[in-house]
Amino acid sequence: MIFWKKDGEDVYEDVELRETLPNQDGSFQKRSILKVSAEKLQKHTYTCVIEHSSLEKEMVLKIPKDGGSDGGLIGIIIGIIVALVVLVAVVAGIVVWKKKNSGFKHVPVPSRASSDGDSSSNNS
Repeated sequence: MIFWKKDGEDVYEDVELRETLPNQDGSFQKRSILKVSAEKLQKHTYTCVIEHSSLEKEMVLKIPKDGGSDGGLIGIIIGIIVALVVLVAVVAGIVVWKKKNSGFKHVPVPSRASSDGDSSSNNS
């Protein structure tokens, strides 16, 4: 069972209990979402209480006054951006390396400037 408390009192309003979803390891996950304004989050103490037969006692998770989600999301976004930049740099490095080590050498082609001794102009 998952339930929310505000300043020690049970909360039933603005709680969204999602369906139970299976994990790949055979276990399951349950999600409960409490929608709270930033002002209320600053004024009150919110906790999520989890009761399950696998736990010796109930698990109580205190929600930080800042919501605790902004820092994690920013970290994920920065991590994705860094990974993309590294990927682009690696691909560009491989392309440059392959061009340099392809075994073909650039040989300049002499220009075909007309000269007095040009044998290609055959006047008969």
